[in-house]
Amino acid sequence: MKKTLAAIVMGTVLAVGSTNAAIVFGNLGANGTDGFDTVYRGLSTSSWTAVGFTTDSFFLGLQSVNIGLEGSGSVRLDLYTSVTGGSPSPRPGVATGSFATATYATGEDVPLSVAFNLNAALAPNTTYFLVASRLSGTANWAINQGASSPTAQNLSSWSWANNLTTSNSGAVWSEGGSIAGVIDSVSVSVTAIPEPGTWAAMAILAGGAAFAGWRRRQQQVA
Repeated sequence: MKKTLAAIVMGTVLAVGSTNAAIVFGNLGANGTDGFDTVYRGLSTSSWTAVGFTTDSFFLGLQSVNIGLEGSGSVRLDLYTSVTGGSPSPRPGVATGSFATATYATGEDVPLSVAFNLNAALAPNTTYFLVASRLSGTANWAINQGASSPTAQNLSSWSWANNLTTSNSGAVWSEGGSIAGVIDSVSVSVTAIPEPGTWAAMAILAGGAAFAGWRRRQQQVA
């Protein structure tokens, strides 16, 4: 068990620490740009789309989010906390104050991966929502038909929480449903970076596992 734990910890250090940041959640592949399709969820000033995720036990800082957009205009992406109870559950609760905007222009039915730099600290084992709305122009959030929902990447244990839409600026949320037979598959890729507390936890776990292994070997020799 300790050997396995040490391998997981060191693997995480190598996967995340080698580049100082890594994709930890999504459905756009290793580079965060794969898998778009020409099926969309339209965004407006009042019609928003949200995708939820639950973090794992590590303290990570949300660095950037890539989503597939088609159109020409400006989109705002907000990070929300979540609430449970009622329907649907979970759903977006309160905006954290962390948001980013991006301006883009694509060809018709040629969605692009657009980056939003949010830079927000995330609590462990907590559910959040990324909520997209249009500020100007035209905005369509591309579907990824290659995956039913975003998943954990690079040894993280994040999980998908929900995919929701609203037509009244978040007053009422509803299940995302199906578009062209594809359920809960808006394109998204989340990049995070370990917070200082995570590096300390990794070092303690790795050091403890190594010491336990050394002590066991010494006892066997004796």
